[in-house]
Parts: sequence; C-alpha cells; structure tokens
Amino acid sequence: MTFPLLLNIADHVPSDFEDPLYNVWVLAWDFRGLSTGFKNFWDANIFYPHQGTLLYADNMLALGFLGAPIAAVSGNFILTHNILFILSFFLCGAGMYCLVLHLTRSRVSAFISGLIFAFFPYRFAHLSHLELLSFGWIPFCFLCLHKFFENPSSRNLAGIAAFYILQALSCGHYGLYLTLFVGFFVLFFAYKKSFCRRKNFWLKMGILSVACLLILLPLFYPYLKVHREMAFKRTMTSVVRFSPQLENFLAVPPSNLAWGWLAGLLQDAERQLIPGIIPLFLTLFWLIKGRKIRREEPHEKRKKVFFWWDVSIILFLGFIAILGLTGGTSFWLGGLRVSIHRLRNPIIILAVLILLRIAFDKRAKGCLRKSWQSLDHAQQFYFAALIFAWILSFGPMIKFLGQEIIEGPYLILYKWIPGFSRLRVPGRLEVIMMLGLSVLAGWGAKQLIDISGKKSMKIFLAFALSGLILAEYASIPVRLVQVKVGKEIPPIYFSIKKIPSTSALIELPMPRSSRENSREAIYIYYSIYHWKRLVNGYSGYSPPGYFNLMMAMEFFPYERAFDILENLKVEYILIHTRGFRAEKGK
Repeated sequence: MTFPLLLNIADHVPSDFEDPLYNVWVLAWDFRGLSTGFKNFWDANIFYPHQGTLLYADNMLALGFLGAPIAAVSGNFILTHNILFILSFFLCGAGMYCLVLHLTRSRVSAFISGLIFAFFPYRFAHLSHLELLSFGWIPFCFLCLHKFFENPSSRNLAGIAAFYILQALSCGHYGLYLTLFVGFFVLFFAYKKSFCRRKNFWLKMGILSVACLLILLPLFYPYLKVHREMAFKRTMTSVVRFSPQLENFLAVPPSNLAWGWLAGLLQDAERQLIPGIIPLFLTLFWLIKGRKIRREEPHEKRKKVFFWWDVSIILFLGFIAILGLTGGTSFWLGGLRVSIHRLRNPIIILAVLILLRIAFDKRAKGCLRKSWQSLDHAQQFYFAALIFAWILSFGPMIKFLGQEIIEGPYLILYKWIPGFSRLRVPGRLEVIMMLGLSVLAGWGAKQLIDISGKKSMKIFLAFALSGLILAEYASIPVRLVQVKVGKEIPPIYFSIKKIPSTSALIELPMPRSSRENSREAIYIYYSIYHWKRLVNGYSGYSPPGYFNLMMAMEFFPYERAFDILENLKVEYILIHTRGFRAEKGK
C-alpha cells in the first residue's frame, strides 16, 4: 500500500520536498538533543536570531525517541523518517486490531477493522505529514480504558497514561482530540458502570491526570509560552477557511485508484475526507441487522399521514440538493416574487420536519429508544463518538456547497478550551470519527460473517471484505522524490561545517512570499549536516518579522540588505545559482 517506497527507502521521501524534509530535520534535531543531553533543546538552529524555534510546530518527541536507534545505527535520517512512516500504518492497524478483538472476540472482524483504520484515504492525503499519520497510539489508549473499567488495576491505569503520553508527544493535534474524547469516555463509563460512586475510582483518575500533567507540562508549557509571546494564534477566519464542507466527505486523493477519477479534484488534501463505502456499508449493516425490535403498526389513517410526510421530506431534500447545485432560484407566485438563494432556511425547515415526524410518531420514538437501549455501553460510546467527531470536524460553521448553514459546536472548543485556538484544520478530527467507524464496522463484519452459514462462505467473505477495503483505499504508486544523503549532498555544506560554531548563515535566494515559504525546507534539511545557526526557516508558524526579511532580501545585493544582515550579526551568505530560483541566484 506504500509501494514503491520500500524499494527507495534510504534516499527518497513520499509526496514532495517540503513537509517531509521538515520532519526529517525535526527527527534529526530530536536525536541531536538526545546525544547532547537536551542542552538548549528548544532553541533550534532555524529562524536565527529567534529563540524557542523548535516550538513553532510539533516537535514529535515520541517519534524522535522511536527513531533514535535507527538513526544511531544507520546515520541516515531519510531512512529513519521512512521506517517511521511505514511503521505508522502498521501501528494504526495493530492498535485497531487489538481494540476490536477485545470488543468482539473475533480475529477476522478485528483484522478488517485494522485495515480500515490503517489505510483510509485521509492517510494518503497526508503522506507528506509524518506527525499526522502517527495516530496509532489512540486505539491502544482506548483499549486500556476498556480494560481499566473491566479491571481497575494499576497496570491498566499505567497503560492509559503511557499511550496517552505517546500520542500527545507524537502529534499535538491528536493529543488534544484524545484528551477531549478520553474525558467523554471516562464520564460515560463511570456513569454507566456506577464507578462515579467509588472514591477509589476518582482517586485513580486524579493520579492518572497528575502523572500525565507532570510528564507533559514541562514539554508543553514552553510551547504555550513561546506562542503567547510571539502572538501565534489561528484566527477564526483562517479556521473557517480551512474547515471542510459537507460535500468534502465525498472527496478522495487524486491518486486513489478506485475513486480518484471521480472525486479526487473536489478539494485539497485537508478536505479529502471520504471514509469509504465498505466501512459505511458494514456499519449500516450492523445498525439495521442487529436491531431486532418488535414494531407496533400505527392506525391506518396515521399510517397514511406519515407516508405522505415521508414523501414530502424526500421531495424537500431533493429541492435542497437542486438549490445547492444551481445556486438558487427566483420565480413569481401570483403577483409575488419569490427568491431562494441561501440554504440555511430550507435546511432548518427540513430538520424541523424530521424532528416533528419523530415527535408525533410514537412508533418511531419507540424504535429509536429501543434501538439505543439494545446497544451495549461500548457500542453506544463509539456510535456517539463517530457522530460527535463528524459534527465537530466541520469547524465553527457548518457549510454545504459554499453556503453557511449554522454555527457548529466546534466554536465552543475554539473559544473556551485551551489549545483549540492554535489548531487551524478541524477536519483532522476525522481520525476520531474513523476510530468510531472502524470499531462499528468491526461489529458489522462479525455479524455479516456469523450469519453466512458454512465455513467456506465465512472464509470467502473474510477475504472478499479485506480485498475490497484494500482495493477501495489503494493510492499506489506513492509519489516519491529523491533526496541527496550523506556524501552526495552539495560539497559546500561540508565547508560550512568547518566555520565557527557561533556563526550565523543565510541562504539565498529566499522565497518571494509566504506562499513559497515551504521552499526553505531544503535549506533546513541540509543544515543537519552542519547545525550552524540559520536565518532561513520553515515551520507551522513563522516569526512576524521573517516575511519582512524575505522581502528585503529580494533587493540583495542592495546596500540596505547588507545593513540588515550586519545588524542581525549574520556573517556568512550562501548564494545558490541553481535550485528553485536559479536566475535570482545568478
């Protein structure tokens, strides 16, 4: 599923030169920190003369520790990155396998759920982001939570803490999401299993919270401090701009073999969020087949009323779809001109029609209530987590076809929960959504295989479902770019290694604008071979004055440009006459 990376694992990276090379630099800096006792660890060598620059984005400490033995043996950080890249797929699959096996006691359904969680399209939309691929600790954390509520031992409590910390130190985004949903899990199961009445339970939850805080606070407090000092924050406008819309859950990466030709161009990588047809089918099968509720037939007159009510809902839904696709309509009704161009009011009317339909139909209310009660506690939690994470993933404003419908609950998180104001892309909550969907699909696969009868049919279904999942999710061949490593790097960097360790260096030409800032990733990658202080930089955030410097360097070798560099105490200038701006270099 990652072919042909394994054949080029030592000198290629997936996707492009930008974020993968930044992640290679982070892993190399983490390894350097290990070897130097973390002296001045937060003050990375980029964005000179600023300090605390490692904290401008995720430092991926857990991945750095995990990759340290590989780096120590090979001395090749491209190889280290790629092994961690492949390992991220395996850990996601293995974690989900263990979780679903514990819940269903079915190895086949656990394997199918593992395939879903390891390879759903979101992962292939983010091949360039190692930290966004590294969420394999999440299912392990929930597995330990389930075990704790079955046996509240210190061992299970330690397991929760270990996997929670590993996830927080692999990707801060997912650490924040995990905090939210672990909190929901604890409160839900404490209520359902009457743990909330036990003083010992709250004591252990307190110990868990304090232990995680003591370990993570020294690592995240500098992060919060630097972001506050530098005024790093994602504006509401930026968050809304990067939030997905309803139709984005049909979008896949263009490289997807099954659906890329149809939906791959709908949106950019942050909005390619299709969960897949097979897991949706298995979840719907579980919802429908597993609910054996005796239904009472309504009175004949009420039955006709509800029939026409349902027809009107379907017709109104079709009207909304046409309205969204055409951009609205205007017409004359007698002497009155009617103009409908916004989707908000029609969707609110549709929601009211559906809610009234349920409210007036005792049979529908009874079925919903009994269906919910027929689920066990774990099924109720993962179903609720799936729906809630999906709603949150729309961001502050739920939108459809470019039109604003209603404010979403994510707005509360952004305004009131620490950390969420620093996250730009709410759509990444799909990871939690897919956690719920993968678990429910596991129950669906178990039911489908259990009712299939003969052993040969069960084996056929197991192989067929696995094959269909891989076929639907495949995005091969993975795009690779070659990177120079070791002695193959430009010889000038070996000369730079010999200059005084206190010296500062700038590499020109710099990008023209912030939109090209990712071009700096190649400069910071080569810096791992000399570790001199570098004016250039690339990260999740950039210092406010950095873009002013970029504009000033457009006039190099103008005298004022030299004055600026002299004031910054930059002693060395490396000018590239080849590369992404060859003519400017010359």
